Amino acid sequence: MGIAGAGTEYVTDKRHHTRFFPPPNSGIGRDDHKNNNVPPGTIVDSQITHPNETQFYLVSHQSLQGVARPTKYCLLRDDSNFSMDTLEELTYNLCHFFARCTRTVSYPAPTYYAHLAAARGRVYIEGRNINMSKLDKEFNDRTVKQHIIENHPMHFI
Repeated sequence: MGIAGAGTEYVTDKRHHTRFFPPPNSGIGRDDHKNNNVPPGTIVDSQITHPNETQFYLVSHQSLQGVARPTKYCLLRDDSNFSMDTLEELTYNLCHFFARCTRTVSYPAPTYYAHLAAARGRVYIEGRNINMSKLDKEFNDRTVKQHIIENHPMHFI
């Protein structure tokens, strides 16, 4: 493709059992119904993270029910040389841009969109036999048509 430039890549992990609670008698979290959650935007980037890896946890959303589940982020590559604070702030801000929701979501919008695009791709191939001798035809049958891509670039939403 020939795209050049600096980039930042990290893994978004929701499948863990880590939960955060405000310190006792701190007054934090008392407004959050009876859930006693930490406020949205809470970041933990020390003490419980891996000592040799760049990681942080972010509670970006307000839980509607139960205890808010933080998202764990592990930095894989940072050619942009962002400071950790800048990366955390950018990540939190991206949690406000998911088009299907008017509230802050639990992880960044690009991650949601990647998940939706992968789900759409799965629909194209599940339950259908692929004729390996006619791969060009199979590819054309499953390719999103150019006019859809041009007129509706986020058609997978």
